[in-house]
This record gives sequence, structure tokens and C-alpha cells, in this order.
Amino acid sequence: MISICCCTYNSLEYLKILYSSVKRNTKLKYEFLVHDNASTDGTKEWLEQNKIKYSIGLKNEGFTALNYAAKMASYDYIFFPNADNYLLPNWDIEIFKQINNFKSENIEKFIIATRAIEPSGNNNEYLIYNCGHNDKTFDEGKLLKFCLTEMKNYDRENTIQYNFPNCIPRKLFEEMGGFDMDYQPGWSRRSRFFDESP
Repeated sequence: MISICCCTYNSLEYLKILYSSVKRNTKLKYEFLVHDNASTDGTKEWLEQNKIKYSIGLKNEGFTALNYAAKMASYDYIFFPNADNYLLPNWDIEIFKQINNFKSENIEKFIIATRAIEPSGNNNEYLIYNCGHNDKTFDEGKLLKFCLTEMKNYDRENTIQYNFPNCIPRKLFEEMGGFDMDYQPGWSRRSRFFDESP
């Protein structure tokens, strides 16, 4: 039902946390696809040991390498987490609720932005709650407890925001031509400079 596509560069310990969350917290049918940006930290070997479908590049191409992961996708919807993300329980159920809402309104072209939880900062698109600042200090139990008990107090329904990770129909992603260095769905260099002409 959903293709989870990410790219990574020397982020193996983070990638392990992401993959663990995918296996633990994904309810719907999925595939997990990775493009390795020429990592030197054992990522390739780990991907092979875990029988994860991947592609590998000759250099670090940044987030545009998500295009390679997306080319492997076989499902109608693509979800793009970062290698250092953790996917909360029922993340996919909530996304498909919105997809089904769009379907009921005959909306075929959309991007669903998720809301990230960050340990610190002042970006109002993030929910700030400290569960660790890196792979070594990450406290999964604290995060899951927060998700079950307090997070509902921070809900903001029908919010328009530009956040990552996001979900996009594969057909639309292909029609757009994928990511480039100046633009990707939900974020761009140019978006920070609203007075700059295109």
C-alpha cells in the first residue's frame, strides 16, 4: 500500500532506529526502500543483512538521492522519511485517513505533510518535546509514552504546513519529475525568500 523511501549517508545508527520503528509501528502493507549515498559506515552490509531493497550511489547527492529510492517504489503512495526519523504508532493509518478523505472529494494531486517532534527549537510547525538529541540519547520509551498520553493535547487539525516527512501519490511524484536541489515538495531553498522572483 505504501512505499517508504529514504536516502542515507553515514547515518547507519539512525537508519537502524528508523527501520525498527517501521517494523514496529506500521500496520498497513509496505515496502522499505533505501538509497545509500556512498556511505562508509557499514550501511551497505547492514542493508544486505536485513534483506532491505536498496540502490547505491558513487557520491553523496543529498536529498535528491530520494529519486533513486522512489524509482524502486511499487505502491501508489510514497512516504519520504529522513534516515534520522522515528515513525510513531499508527502513522500510516492516519495518513491513509487523509488519503481517503481526498479520494472522497475526488482530489488526486496532493502532498500530505506530517508534524515532526523535535527535542528543541522554536519552529511552530514542530512539536517540541525532548526525547534525546541523537541516536545515543534517543529515549524510545519516553517518546511512546508521550505519544500515548500527552500528544493529543497538541493536536492541530486541518493545519496547512510545510513539513517533512511527507507523503505523495507516486503518479504525481513522477509527473513532477522528482526532487531537485532547489525544490522538493514541502521545502525549497527559495521558500525562505518570499520576495525573490522565480
